[in-house]
Amino acid sequence: MIFNRQILKYLGTDALSVYGMIINISTFVQCCAYSIFSTYYFQAMMKPSTAFVVSVSRGAVISGILIYLLPVIAGASGIWFAMPITELVVAVFMAVMMRCCQKQPIR
Repeated sequence: MIFNRQILKYLGTDALSVYGMIINISTFVQCCAYSIFSTYYFQAMMKPSTAFVVSVSRGAVISGILIYLLPVIAGASGIWFAMPITELVVAVFMAVMMRCCQKQPIR
């Protein structure tokens, strides 16, 4: 593990041990850049409203809601799950929208 829990508890910050695990997952998701490149895809397919929804929901709406809700639900360490969950929700939405977009003929 990246961070030693005993050292972090001695320092008084247990959140970093959770953060070390989540940053690996989040980095993998963001390295794929699926959500960012999908906005380019939707713009190229002449679907700017879908690209806008993906961009705004990823950057502000879903992540903002999760940043406020997860600490209430899961405690202080829950905030580190906000971005991976946001990426997952947006990825599912994009997959559904890409599937729908491929079924429609290009005008």
